[in-house]
Amino acid sequence: MFKKLNTRVLLVLLVVLAVAVVIINLTGKKERTFRSTVMEFNPELISAMVVHNPNYPDVITVKKQDEERWEVSSEGKSYLADKATIENMLAMLSDLKTERIGATSNEKWEEFHVSDETGIRVELLGEGDVVADIVIGKFSYKMLDQPGPGQQQFQQQQQAKMTSYLRHTDDDEFYAVEGILRMNFTSGIEFFRSKNLVGKRAEEISKVGFEYPSETFFIERSTDGWMLDGQAADSLKTARFVHKLAGMRSSDFIDGVDLSSSAAE
Repeated sequence: MFKKLNTRVLLVLLVVLAVAVVIINLTGKKERTFRSTVMEFNPELISAMVVHNPNYPDVITVKKQDEERWEVSSEGKSYLADKATIENMLAMLSDLKTERIGATSNEKWEEFHVSDETGIRVELLGEGDVVADIVIGKFSYKMLDQPGPGQQQFQQQQQAKMTSYLRHTDDDEFYAVEGILRMNFTSGIEFFRSKNLVGKRAEEISKVGFEYPSETFFIERSTDGWMLDGQAADSLKTARFVHKLAGMRSSDFIDGVDLSSSAAE
């Protein structure tokens, strides 16, 4: 009798275990439909980025020329791109964590600006293949609760949580992610252009010329240090000047001006 009872108990336990396994598998499949990371790619392998902004008549294309140089083009014009800006944007896009699903259908595309007409489409390419193709929608913010009394004063400033919405072009559902994405793509081609006036690092500058109405002179780098018209110059002051010169950046652009004769050496 005890043997029969033990056999029945074992059968019941096996059935319960089998049902539990089925439930876990079904639940696991549902969870895997949620993307914890919106995109996964290596920023260093991206060779081009194409931006389709509904507010601009032509697309903006950013291409990697070599390890140190990016070029941005639009409406038949090409310019040197800001390497740091491009790399920061790619790093940001490669590390987007999903907060939640905004919606699973296209019924709310217009509301969250992720439709083809209202969203900003961004294509990322690597070695000729499309690595990612997304539509960036609007962003929203929510004020966070202020810290309680007794905390440090600098912690008591009210902060806001920024949330952006985006979708993959081949998906109906879209996602909410942390941060402000759209602002990085709404400024047009000027946002991507290099704002460095010289276009070279300080260590790459070997000669600087000064031209005044009454005189012209040069400072030149040599194996013995900086030279001023053949005489030793103040190395510390010259190095500071060259670093400051290399770091000068513009706040706006004037097109149609020939700057070929002012290239740094």
